[in-house]
Amino acid sequence: FRYFAKQILRLRLPSIPEGIDQLGPLEIGTLVHAILRRCFEALHAQGYFASRSRRQGDPAAVLKEVAHREFERFAATHPVGYPLLWTLLKERLLTFLATVLQDDLDEMDRNGWEAVLFETDMVGRVAVPGQGGRAEEIAVTGRLDRIDWRPAQEQYRIVDYKFKSGLELK
Repeated sequence: FRYFAKQILRLRLPSIPEGIDQLGPLEIGTLVHAILRRCFEALHAQGYFASRSRRQGDPAAVLKEVAHREFERFAATHPVGYPLLWTLLKERLLTFLATVLQDDLDEMDRNGWEAVLFETDMVGRVAVPGQGGRAEEIAVTGRLDRIDWRPAQEQYRIVDYKFKSGLELK
């Protein structure tokens, strides 16, 4: 049939335009950041980080609710490709993010960290060694994914989410 279709009927095989059949790393990263931001904001608003008795509330349920809203919002503003592939990607991302969230919350609880700021713009200056040993100041700007606070040591830390698209989401 292929010979007949190609040689006699002069038909070409349909091609799938690049980028339409699935999301790229940039889009997935944008989606993951949005979900994590909204999830941590919701947990913070519910008082999850306010006390050491963190067992109040269900972070997995918050994640699921937030993720479904973000998936809908994303699909309304971006091409998501084939419905079946989009559904599978959403399921894999939700499973992956549930593991990441639980690991993160466990580590925060063990070490006394509380999430306090989310997706915050940063503008500042940093002193760096210059010529002749003289320090120079350079401007630093960017967006911080999350800032955590540890009251016991009066310390802050900056959390930067990284997502490698080459990893298999299982």
